[in-house]
Parts: sequence; C-alpha cells; structure tokens
Amino acid sequence: MVSPFQPLTAVVKETRLISDVWAQWLTGLVAQVNGTAAAVRQGVGTPEGHVTAPIGTLFLRADGGAGTTLYVKETGTGKTGWVGK
Repeated sequence: MVSPFQPLTAVVKETRLISDVWAQWLTGLVAQVNGTAAAVRQGVGTPEGHVTAPIGTLFLRADGGAGTTLYVKETGTGKTGWVGK
C-alpha cells in the first residue's frame, strides 16, 4: 500500500504513476538546487505540519486544487515551511 507521505521514487515503483526516469530526473534536479537530500514527494492532504523535509523539497498533492497541488519547502527544518504554488 502507498503511504501518503513517502518519497516519489518509492511511489513510482509501487504505482507506476510516472516513469522511473522522470522521477529520478526530478529528484536529482531538486537535490542539485540546494545540495541537500531534498526530494520530490507525493501524497494527499497538505504537507504542512505532517511532512519533515529539507528546504527545496517538492510535494505533489494528489487531491489539491488551484494553488494547492504543488508545495515547495521554503523555510524551516521540521514539518512547517511548506508553501502552495
């Protein structure tokens, strides 16, 4: 079963939502932006208050709408600092 807050690469392997090549490219791009272990993650609901990640991490929200489908971790080191785009 897919966890709502697991790394995108794990979701790709389990659900085949997008190709492995695309997921690896996105993950690599984010890591290059700020030199951390940032990743591309996916799930349902807001990541704010639920997902711990380094700055630069992207979160793709499956049940999002306008301004709440893509989140970027812009500040902080814990579960806060996510901004909807």
